[in-house]
Amino acid sequence: YLRELMGRCAHVKMTTIDIKAATRQEAAELDLAAVFTDLDVLEGHERDMERAAPAPDEMARDIRRVPALEALSSHPHLVLRGEAGSGKSTLVNFVAVCLAGDWLNLQDANIRRLGEAWRLPRLLPLRVILRDYAARGLSRGLGLWDFIKAELTLVETLDCTLDVCIPVLGSYLKRRDGAMVLLDGLDEVPDAHNYRLELKTAVEQFARDFPHCRLVVTTRPYAYQDPAAYLTGFDVRTLAPFSPEQIDAFIPRWYAHVAVSYTHLTLPTKRIV
Repeated sequence: YLRELMGRCAHVKMTTIDIKAATRQEAAELDLAAVFTDLDVLEGHERDMERAAPAPDEMARDIRRVPALEALSSHPHLVLRGEAGSGKSTLVNFVAVCLAGDWLNLQDANIRRLGEAWRLPRLLPLRVILRDYAARGLSRGLGLWDFIKAELTLVETLDCTLDVCIPVLGSYLKRRDGAMVLLDGLDEVPDAHNYRLELKTAVEQFARDFPHCRLVVTTRPYAYQDPAAYLTGFDVRTLAPFSPEQIDAFIPRWYAHVAVSYTHLTLPTKRIV
């Protein structure tokens, strides 16, 4: 299960790059553990946190930047908002990779990679793409846990199907500091057929069924503006844009990762005019 999860989360696609122009696959699909750059969230007065986009002068006066991983550690139930391309999915995938890698005793992906902002012990990660839940779960009347179990029965590995992991996953969901469920892409759940309201009901029921499980929900701001759809008992934080320091950290990692294998190429000796 952990290796399957890592396989699904360990790479980030650079969707703005023309694949035909990229000379290597790494230019368009990056190793997440190699290039991940820490993100921040905005924290301040509650009235500011309820807005999708506080005014710039209010941000400067009332709101401060806090490491996103600190927010995930501090709030057991968290809605993480961010505009397109802000890093919501990248963040939850990186957390999933590091938690899974820690269980697998990997050197390049473990909870140490989460840094000092991460204040939690080793947790068992579960990730759900919410558009898939809407299509294959909500449409069939399945609760969130029932959907996860149904999906595991469809995943075949060399040894077995992953439904053999269901009892273990269920036991960790019930433990205090046992598991973290990452629910990615609330905004991709269609508003038709009341799916978002049904999703609210399903997530809140899951939180009641597994009160010790930590939950993170990601969404674009526009999809989390209707008070009727707010998740009860969930704190809300908004991802901050990259700071100049974060940009300076990301770009060299990207170039270093993409270029590393070129050092082994044999360059032509004949000049081509």
